[in-house]
Amino acid sequence: MIMILIIGEENRKRNDQLVAKARELSEVFDDCRVKLIFFGDDQSDYHSGYAVDEIILLKSEAFRGYNYDNELFVQAIISLTGQESVHLILFPSNFQYRELAAVLGAKMNRAPLTDCTNFWVGNGSVFAVKPALDGTHFSQYRFCGAYPYLAVAKSVETGICDGTQIPVNNDVRVIQFEAKSAGKAKLLERITDQEEKKDIKDAELIFSGGRGMLNEDSFLELRELAKRYQASVGASRPTVDSGWASVDEQVGQTGSFVRPKVYLAFGISGAIQHIAGMRDSQYIIAVNNNKHSPIFSYSDYGIYADANSIIRNMLKLL
Repeated sequence: MIMILIIGEENRKRNDQLVAKARELSEVFDDCRVKLIFFGDDQSDYHSGYAVDEIILLKSEAFRGYNYDNELFVQAIISLTGQESVHLILFPSNFQYRELAAVLGAKMNRAPLTDCTNFWVGNGSVFAVKPALDGTHFSQYRFCGAYPYLAVAKSVETGICDGTQIPVNNDVRVIQFEAKSAGKAKLLERITDQEEKKDIKDAELIFSGGRGMLNEDSFLELRELAKRYQASVGASRPTVDSGWASVDEQVGQTGSFVRPKVYLAFGISGAIQHIAGMRDSQYIIAVNNNKHSPIFSYSDYGIYADANSIIRNMLKLL
């Protein structure tokens, strides 16, 4: 039996993406089970309702709140994989789980593959793809060696299987885990960003700016417009490189994959790396003063105009 293990997080939307990809992979194998694992000190709503064969909650008071002692999580995963034969472990791409994958890899003598954007099976082997050379190219990898394989999925492409063939599982098996910290890591202080930002991966409305915004002041006007519409702010790679936007606002192969209801692209030409990160949006509206911009080929609505003028006029009307 082949088993795929998914490490779940609090964000249900991201869990659903990994579940859909795992189910897609499982269809290729004759006998494959998909399990979703959570860490916590109590059961929560986001722990159930997934199209997987089993949902497991590794319960311990040590997992209460924010815990940066990855040794505890590694102990829990190893204890679980030791009981069952796991072939692939999928981690969501956040700061804690990226580090957890690295620590687990060191403990198990495995090399985790990070920033994966797709997985597939060919000739009995599992393959993955990730950006390379600063996002201008993509590299394909084939997993080999001893199981389990470890992979951090940044934002995965799905579409073949959405889990509708598998009944939604609402049963959570709770396993009490006795965690013993090695005491090598101690959380001294937690500092949170006072500026509240919506996670761009979960946004239903995104106002995104590109090189056509000309300068940082114009990008600040875009932020103001997004604020008035209660939208999230997105950005292309050049604007992030220029310092107008933060890395967590970047959309594309080297940034985030987004699926909002409406994606407004201001001054974005439509490089293939950016298109890959937003093409699954329900509606795409592009504003660009170059009528030959590739982004118009992917847009539901296109406005041939200067993006900066459109933003300023919209602000005046509000």
